[in-house]
Amino acid sequence: MNQPTDSPAVDPVAVEPIVEEKRRWSLVWLMPLVALCFASWLGWEAWQERSIAITILFENGTGIEAGRTPVRFNGLEVGKVDKVSMIPDLKGVTARVQMNQELEQWLTDKTEFWLVKPEISLTGVSGIETLLSGNYITFKPAKGKASKLFQALDESPPLAEGKPGLHITLNTSDSGSLLAGSPVYHRHIHVGEVERVVLERDGSSVRVDLFIEPDYQHLVHKNTRFWNVSGIHVSGPISNLSVQTDSLLSIIKGGVAFSTPEEEALSDLASQKDVFTLYSSYDAARTGVLITIDFPLSARIVQEGSRIMFHGVEAGVIKSYAIKPDLSGFSVVASMNPKTTPALVEGAQFWLVEPRITPQGVEGLETLLSGRYIAMDITERAIKNGASKRLFYGSLHKPPSGNDSPGLHLTLTANDIGNLSEGSSVWMRGFSIGTVEKLELRSNDVQASVVIAPQYVHLIREGVKFWRTAGVSISGGLAGFKAESRPLGAMVSGGITCEVPDAKAQKIKAGERFQLFSDRDSAFQEGKVFKLLTGNLKSIKVGTPVLYRGEKVGRVSATRLGNPADRVEIDIFINKPYVPLVTEGSRFWRVSGIDVSFNAILGVEVRTPSFETMLAGGIAFATPKVAPPVEEGYSFALHQESQEEWEQWHPALECGAKEERVQADN
Repeated sequence: MNQPTDSPAVDPVAVEPIVEEKRRWSLVWLMPLVALCFASWLGWEAWQERSIAITILFENGTGIEAGRTPVRFNGLEVGKVDKVSMIPDLKGVTARVQMNQELEQWLTDKTEFWLVKPEISLTGVSGIETLLSGNYITFKPAKGKASKLFQALDESPPLAEGKPGLHITLNTSDSGSLLAGSPVYHRHIHVGEVERVVLERDGSSVRVDLFIEPDYQHLVHKNTRFWNVSGIHVSGPISNLSVQTDSLLSIIKGGVAFSTPEEEALSDLASQKDVFTLYSSYDAARTGVLITIDFPLSARIVQEGSRIMFHGVEAGVIKSYAIKPDLSGFSVVASMNPKTTPALVEGAQFWLVEPRITPQGVEGLETLLSGRYIAMDITERAIKNGASKRLFYGSLHKPPSGNDSPGLHLTLTANDIGNLSEGSSVWMRGFSIGTVEKLELRSNDVQASVVIAPQYVHLIREGVKFWRTAGVSISGGLAGFKAESRPLGAMVSGGITCEVPDAKAQKIKAGERFQLFSDRDSAFQEGKVFKLLTGNLKSIKVGTPVLYRGEKVGRVSATRLGNPADRVEIDIFINKPYVPLVTEGSRFWRVSGIDVSFNAILGVEVRTPSFETMLAGGIAFATPKVAPPVEEGYSFALHQESQEEWEQWHPALECGAKEERVQADN
């Protein structure tokens, strides 16, 4: 049964639907987004803090532990060893190290790694901080090509590494006792340290890295000299023994000293990484102007370190010597004090000084103890006008003085030098007033260069006569003898005596030429010299009498081999009163001590001009007729014997007065 309802009827068309707006994003989706951002940030941080794996090769693994040994730089830990393993050939170990990523640009082929560990030696204690913290690895960064494989240094690092200051390099052939940490001195003040001593790869030299503290780096210039002060250095001859040492610390640890030569102008300041030479000693470091002196092969050459003396003052040091490539002599390399540079010009003279006997006595006696040395001399004119030189020629003894040296320079000419030698004295009234500087053999005569000492120059006047002097001179004949003695120096080497007839005569000029006579008689007797030519001297010698009709009118003053050498030349001096007896028609012949001839009627005939000629022989001559005298130097032939015709010549020739003849003979 249908029952009516109270609710009204609903019209489906009339009812409006209710629309609710739905949200597009939900808070639930925010959480994954936050998680994604956080994860990205963690990933970026991990990327930023990622480590770089490198491999370091060590000789051995002592003191290196995986997971414990850190890598430090300037006190901060920048890496750690995470693995240690043996090299396959068992010649070392490899350490794999995780390095911080920010150091990637410094991991190059120039970067150096080494292990820091405690070390105790004579140079001190290093790495003491590792006693508590353990060993660690450190490095020296450097720009270069990227690399992840490194060879660790064998030794400890430079002690001054990373400090501000001057870092320079020294090259040397021998490091001595230098070690890393050895002190560097200037005027005995500790101003730096040796950073490292390394043998170059080719083994030719040693490299010494040096550190100069900032407060002292201005003391090092481009021309500064460095030398080794390691231990004790002993050098020099017995009389001048040199013992050099710096301090007790340098004896134990070795050391380097430096200075800039005061005689040289200061150059620019040294720059970082400049290269210098490390000398073996202070003497070797005194490098100045290098010169070369060539000596003949017969020279007994001086040793390295010997001196070059200039009038008693040390002017240089011998650096080295070697035989010349052509085996003709020795070349000596010397280091000269820069102050001597003006004297290293054309005209400078060098000679070897050693003990030897000279006409003046024993020279170089001091070298018996001090050793041989080289002497040097030069004139003021050479210094002013000479061109700069670095190659010189040395002598075995002192060379002759130049024409511009103090004193009066004269030239003497003679047929022969007798017993003269270079260094012989020139005598006046028993005083030595000069020296024979040089003797020179020429085609026609002998030339002697002599120098009169400045204090005696005023005594040499026009008309001066020079003659050779022997230590003991004996002259005369059967009528009597004359002996004359000179000082011992003249006995050893001969000498020259001079005499001035007129002390008020004019002074002579330097460079004038004079004849050197064989004796005083020849020097003061007036007359003329003629020449005789023969094939052989036989018994004829200087002093042989020249006779005219048995009267002595002259003598032989000189003899010499002709040129060409197919004859002998004899100079005869005819005294002035008898010069008119010599004409173009004169004939000269030998007079033997005893002349024996045979005659069929008279038998044996024995003739002798005089007892004197019987002992020594002589030369006789005759003149056929009155004729003008010939000029001085005229040549005649010397015949072996006379002809009967010659001895019959008796021309009425005028000669000097009797008193003149007597004076000439005396």
